[in-house]
Amino acid sequence: MAYLTSSHAADTSTLALFKDWAKAISDAFAAFGWVQTNDTGQVVWTATVLTFTEVQVVGAVATYLYSSYVGPAPRVGMSVIVTGFGTAGNNLNPGVLTAVSGGASGTVAMTTSTQANEVHAGSGTTTALAAAPGAGVYVYEIWGMGDALQATSPFYLKLECGTIASQGGCPNIYFTIGTGVNGAGSISGNTGTRTTMKGSYAAGGGATLYECNFCGSSDYFGMMLWRLAGTANVSVLCMERSKDSLGANTGDYLTINSASYNANTQQTVFKVGLGTNTTLETGTTGRWATILPITSTTGSQNNKTHVSPVYPLVGQVTYPSIMAMVVLSADLVEGSVFTVQIYGTNHNYLFTKSNYSAVGNQGVGWPSIRWE
Repeated sequence: MAYLTSSHAADTSTLALFKDWAKAISDAFAAFGWVQTNDTGQVVWTATVLTFTEVQVVGAVATYLYSSYVGPAPRVGMSVIVTGFGTAGNNLNPGVLTAVSGGASGTVAMTTSTQANEVHAGSGTTTALAAAPGAGVYVYEIWGMGDALQATSPFYLKLECGTIASQGGCPNIYFTIGTGVNGAGSISGNTGTRTTMKGSYAAGGGATLYECNFCGSSDYFGMMLWRLAGTANVSVLCMERSKDSLGANTGDYLTINSASYNANTQQTVFKVGLGTNTTLETGTTGRWATILPITSTTGSQNNKTHVSPVYPLVGQVTYPSIMAMVVLSADLVEGSVFTVQIYGTNHNYLFTKSNYSAVGNQGVGWPSIRWE
């Protein structure tokens, strides 16, 4: 378990401003132990440059030996521009990595097209993002959980970052959850609804930096983007595996909750064979499934403050999530960190009421993400 706080722009008008916030999300997933899939077409934030020494061709596979690289580690699915070989057919623009050995030196493989055996110096450079996405344009990554249950009960998140079509420079995020991937950038199996998270900026927030909060581990993830950027510009996302009666993970389903200017939504996807996906109120009046006073502005009684966990709606009596709590607006100040005992263990939460609208039932209650 870990949590991170950093400050980022809320703008897509330049590549630097766009990468400032979008890459921070990617870095958080990696830091918390999620595993990026090998799907082709995923955005590359920083180029990797491999120093090649040789090409070996066996049947339909061309293996390139490298002595070193700089930048992020090569992974399957990356596009690589290859130059410098004496045999023209070994230079590609681009090739797609189909296998990697890992390590500071090693091999990468590509499907044979025009390659031939050759011992020679060459270079391979991954095709990193070169420009900010224009209006309505998105780049994506797909991340899978990194816990032990992923082998038998896999869940994946496709995250698309870009610019609102009608508002140049204004960030937008789409997310889709599911139980599988097709290798080419699509979520498969039991899948949720592709859902947007956007703010109300007319033309982005410029270079001003706003606090962003991330928390997670290999089996859950939460974030609050631009927490103090104004009530209509805060985006919240959190997701977690199903729980048993003791609060331990099970492989039955994954629940994801979001809150933004566009909508507050809750979705669940089941392990393949257990059930179909469920969606709770994906329209602009969407709410998370909570227990709070229906009309009260405060839940404080007897020197105690009422908070509610989020309940997965899966067609049966089930156990609440740990990933989020919901609190009435008057009971805590913005940015409060509070402790709740749930499943017999104390857990910490970070509260915001800078979101555009309430996430709790009947339009009361604001979100808190796990913060530990």
